[in-house]
Amino acid sequence: MDHHCPWVANCVGFYNYKYFLCMIFNCMATTWTIISTSYPILQRTINHPSSFDYKVAYYIVTSYILSVAVAILITLFFAFHMYLMTLAYTTIEFCEKRSEEDQPFHTR
Repeated sequence: MDHHCPWVANCVGFYNYKYFLCMIFNCMATTWTIISTSYPILQRTINHPSSFDYKVAYYIVTSYILSVAVAILITLFFAFHMYLMTLAYTTIEFCEKRSEEDQPFHTR
């Protein structure tokens, strides 16, 4: 077992890490799909503000900005886990290695 992930409400470890990576990848692909398909709506809202109620326009712009922020965060999270996979580290091993480097006089 590597660690308990509260986002998936399960422990991520050796036997289900593949499914965890697939879930992160699918979340990343879904958020970028939402962003790319909703861009024309955002563009129409910004270019023609008189055709929308200001509350609806505010909702559209705010939700688009939040979608971009979530997509960037999930993409960085996926890239971090791909980096860990290339190093053959788990999340716990990465944190332990990093904490050992922070303590120069660590005795073993």
